[in-house]
Amino acid sequence: MSNWEHIPDNARVWVYQSNKFLSDDQTSWLLDEAGRFVSDWASHGSDLAASAHVFENLFLVFFVNEEQAGASGCSIDKSVRFVKQMENELSISFFDRLKICLVDGEEKRLVPLSNLGAIDSTTKFYNNTIKTKNELKNDWLLPVYGSWLDRFLEVKPV
Repeated sequence: MSNWEHIPDNARVWVYQSNKFLSDDQTSWLLDEAGRFVSDWASHGSDLAASAHVFENLFLVFFVNEEQAGASGCSIDKSVRFVKQMENELSISFFDRLKICLVDGEEKRLVPLSNLGAIDSTTKFYNNTIKTKNELKNDWLLPVYGSWLDRFLEVKPV
């Protein structure tokens, strides 16, 4: 497994957000398991130049440098099966798309989309719709206001 920081910025990414924050021990275990998975991850017989990392004890992120070999539907399905296996092992969900991670200063909290309410104009969120490492570096943590998440707010700034 190559270090995710050495994967090129145009690498494809998949972000899986847990429905709860993991302990440091769970995060370490998940990172080890993900490392084993990506070291054997292949697409149509070609090894993928891939890496995995766990950010903020919440996000499992896979990186694939598709300049070497592209991830196929079958290889993506294999990664989804791996993530589902990790869900079972950790008693969590990585597929709850109705929760968002909001960031207020140093505080991070998981909030249902249906219950965002009125939030501060400086509140940010993790935009898990990103597709590349470059987007992860530059567009993953965004202000809520002016983003696609804006439409879920009860009160808008004046």
